Amino acid sequence: KVWNRRGLLVATTRRTRSVSMIGNDTRRWQSTDVSAPKKGQLRLMIMGAPGSGKGTQSEKLQRDYKMFAISTGQLLRQEIEKNSELGRNVEKQMKGGGLVSDDIVLQVIKSQFQDPKWRSEHWLLDGFPRTIKQAEGLDELLQQLNLPLTAALYVKVDPSVIADRVKDRLVHPGSGRTYNLIYSPPKVPFRDDITGEPLVQRDDDKAEVVLSRLQVYQTSTQPLLDYYQQRNILHVVDSPNSDVGYRNMQQILARIS
Repeated sequence: KVWNRRGLLVATTRRTRSVSMIGNDTRRWQSTDVSAPKKGQLRLMIMGAPGSGKGTQSEKLQRDYKMFAISTGQLLRQEIEKNSELGRNVEKQMKGGGLVSDDIVLQVIKSQFQDPKWRSEHWLLDGFPRTIKQAEGLDELLQQLNLPLTAALYVKVDPSVIADRVKDRLVHPGSGRTYNLIYSPPKVPFRDDITGEPLVQRDDDKAEVVLSRLQVYQTSTQPLLDYYQQRNILHVVDSPNSDVGYRNMQQILARIS
């Protein structure tokens, strides 16, 4: 509300109440602010094959751009911990051995965007969307919120480079944090920097297995790359190594922000 010097109301800001219609689910959400987002705000999603260093680049973006990361896996776990109705639905689907439905994932993402910080702070979607259907549902949701993506970043690395990286990779099972014995070793050998817990090397990090997974990833991801290319927001980040890739990413963000 805006008041004049005499204490009279002269203007109010408007809020609209939105209705979610994702798939067959129609529900009325709490009031959602659909005012224009902050000028220059970066609203990103990041893609990259396993071993491409996408996680490392995501961490650098969070550090240097004060960017909030949105991990759908983490959001789903938080809903389960809160024991919300949404969380109970998530837990039920996961215990049943199935994947969490796109509709529920999008509901979880939308619940996050009720916080005003998403209209002013930079943010990054990591690990979602993975399919055209998910991308279309996400676009519909973000358009409804007046928060369209500003860029889809694809971290491109030669498969042979990834295979070489992965053979030296260590993983912290509890958090998913990754290290590399050559490029980014832990402070204490074979121990997680945060918790001090043991790191492990996965059985599927063998070169032949990695190359096979990369072929499957490329085949499944290409339609998504085409989708964002058609919308003129796809940016391919050449990343022969982590430092060069990050500099290329920074140059892209400087152009679009």
